[in-house]
Amino acid sequence: MKIKEPTLEDFKNYLIISVVKDILTIDKKGPDESLTQFQKSKTYKLIKHMGNKYDEVGPDYFYDLYKNELKFGEPITSDTIYLKKNNLI
Repeated sequence: MKIKEPTLEDFKNYLIISVVKDILTIDKKGPDESLTQFQKSKTYKLIKHMGNKYDEVGPDYFYDLYKNELKFGEPITSDTIYLKKNNLI
């Protein structure tokens, strides 16, 4: 039996499911609310329209983008926020 190689769509779905699970457990929101809220985000759109550019990052990266999007209105990493805050970039 040959194992099917995961596609980019499989990877995107994995990322979306993982971020929604994080919203459920960390933010303590219900399943429907978590999914609906995430689907309205720029981070969700970023995942849906990404190519292979992000193939080396995992769900934690996108959850970080999402949490910062809620705070600052844009998907931005915590590392970038730190660097900007300390005038390092």
